[in-house]
Amino acid sequence: MNVLNSQGLVRLCISFAAVAVMAACSATTANLSDIKMGNDKAITTPSTTFAPADTIYASSDVQNNGDKVTVQWHLYAVSVDGTPPNTELKQASTSTDIDGDETSAYHVNLNGGWPMGTYKLEADMLYNGEQKSQKTAQFTVQ
Repeated sequence: MNVLNSQGLVRLCISFAAVAVMAACSATTANLSDIKMGNDKAITTPSTTFAPADTIYASSDVQNNGDKVTVQWHLYAVSVDGTPPNTELKQASTSTDIDGDETSAYHVNLNGGWPMGTYKLEADMLYNGEQKSQKTAQFTVQ
């Protein structure tokens, strides 16, 4: 084998190694568990039905996370009188950075109470700005 061919082989091996490292750095197996909801912070009694004056608490566990991820919470009015269907209630959106396996918690109440209807809560898990997992749960205010 001549020197030129062995140098080319070394460069090729280094290139493959660099690509493998970059792929490993941008990959994650982290994911979200199903959303749990209730009317107390500990969610001692899970529920999907709430009263207009309730504060709604929710959580989703980040699992298999060996790095840092961001969990973004979004709330939608799915079927609520006086609101167009599937309207995002942006004032109720929030995000949290999570290191390792941890629970992402969320809570919201509406000043003046919740209008009766159906709502959807969405949790999006992002890794390096890219969505890797999403969970949704609907609840009713009556």
